[in-house]
Amino acid sequence: MATTYAMGIGPFKPDELTCTPDGQAALFVFDRSASATTDDATRALFAQTVASEVTSTLDCEGDTVMGVLAHAATSGKAGSARYEARAASEAVAGTSADQRRIQSQYQRDVDRDRSRATQTLQFAADSTVLAPELKRQTDLLGVLRVVADVDGAVSRLVVLSDLHESMAGVGRRDFDRDPPSDAAEAQAWATEDVAVVTSTYGVDREVLSGVTVVPVRGSFANAPSAVAVRTYWDALWTAFGAAEVLW
Repeated sequence: MATTYAMGIGPFKPDELTCTPDGQAALFVFDRSASATTDDATRALFAQTVASEVTSTLDCEGDTVMGVLAHAATSGKAGSARYEARAASEAVAGTSADQRRIQSQYQRDVDRDRSRATQTLQFAADSTVLAPELKRQTDLLGVLRVVADVDGAVSRLVVLSDLHESMAGVGRRDFDRDPPSDAAEAQAWATEDVAVVTSTYGVDREVLSGVTVVPVRGSFANAPSAVAVRTYWDALWTAFGAAEVLW
């Protein structure tokens, strides 16, 4: 089920804004596994990150934010919701006083709608009820299929997760039970999994081209396997064309 949330953010576009013709889009991935949602401090950090990233994304006409849940069937988006927000604005001629008044109203509209978009995404993540079998595993690799399916280019991929790929089956990784032991093994696994991802999800090697990936782990960054897990995702996202990974 998909829900679209249209943003109307006023009639004035400040001159200092730099807008792209097709707008910029941020995709938020909310890990719904039990391991990623039991720590209060981490949940708070995830919420703060959503608010900050929404604010930095929604500026111009065509700018979009979306949310998707990560679980055992991420690529099929089973049991998840997709929310979209679009900012629309246009320049208006007038006197200096008129422009100041319009700009002030524009900013109030922007602030209000950024807040509403943040609440919409967070509500989707917190309120969607998943079947137990979906929560037992986490298919983070399936996020690449979601990126490929987005209508338009994703410029920023924000992953709110412990980053524990946890899937059963031949050729799949389960970082909960068997994380990479060191950086060398993590790098080797990432190299191997590129072929698995392209064949399993039907995505090409440039699916993240031009995308900035923002992983947020909170307290999970302190886990014993955290450095090796980070190495794995650094290597895998880069292999699929990520412009940069911001830890």
